[in-house]
Amino acid sequence: MNVSLITGDAQKGNGQVYGPESFSEEEIKIAENQGVVIKEHHSAIRQETYRANTCAHCGAFVGQHYLFTDYHCAAENEDCEYKKIDMA
Repeated sequence: MNVSLITGDAQKGNGQVYGPESFSEEEIKIAENQGVVIKEHHSAIRQETYRANTCAHCGAFVGQHYLFTDYHCAAENEDCEYKKIDMA
């Protein structure tokens, strides 16, 4: 499953990591062009609906907490393969 997240955008939080829930329409298009599926999902824990990285095969999604802990941290520690795209 391909996932997308953005780091280092001073305009959106002084370099904080954020996922599709905060993506602009342009950022969604860039992610989708890289094979990422982004759909709206409802989180029972957060009691809200937001956009999230979604599995094209089973429809499961990666929520904000797991996007950071399971994907961003793993990439930062070089525990998983990732592709970096310069958005500048």
